[in-house]
Amino acid sequence: MINVPYNKKSLLASEVTAIPEDEKATVQKTSGLVLSGNPGKNIFTILVTARDGFTTSQYTIEVIREGKIELSRKYSDRKHLR
Repeated sequence: MINVPYNKKSLLASEVTAIPEDEKATVQKTSGLVLSGNPGKNIFTILVTARDGFTTSQYTIEVIREGKIELSRKYSDRKHLR
């Protein structure tokens, strides 16, 4: 699971590193993931194909977009700090 801030709109394949145990295996990642507009769970997929070219394993990473943080005007307005 990966937590990302609310202001992150997408997760690029280049931001995720996937290294197979067998150096002859191949790795395919989701090309990119546009995160949902609301906070919550998104799924990033990684598909590993074994050296035989047929056997595959699929892995998923839950990407959790955090909620929006809003400051209360009461605490951010300088007049209230005097």
